[in-house]
Amino acid sequence: MKVSYDEVVSFHLAALAIRTSDELLKKAGRLDPRSPALFVIILLDMVVLWASWFTMCVLDPVPLALPAVVPWIGLTVLVGGLVLAVGALIQLRGVENIDHLVTTGFFGTVRHLEEQHLETSFGAAYREYRARTWF
Repeated sequence: MKVSYDEVVSFHLAALAIRTSDELLKKAGRLDPRSPALFVIILLDMVVLWASWFTMCVLDPVPLALPAVVPWIGLTVLVGGLVLAVGALIQLRGVENIDHLVTTGFFGTVRHLEEQHLETSFGAAYREYRARTWF
């Protein structure tokens, strides 16, 4: 069974809509972010997002002729990103609902992205941490 580019784009957009809805509903307090069932659904959704993205790249209707070194550069960036992501997950000890402020290792230099939430949750400890990190 051959899948068309348009079908893969549709899967990707549907998965993106699910992920966006999840974030908006959690922010509005209408979903329990600690729900194991929700975690499994979002994990599967993220797998679909990831797989559909790479499938779209392969099926791209307008292929570009790139130098042979470009895929190797891409692979290097991918592996580096995976190392950073896995290291961050190990430090955070989770993916969501982190209930502690991590200020060492990767996060000793670069801050978390949820600035307002972290300042509300951790107050002075977060402001002190923010003052001694790069950005």
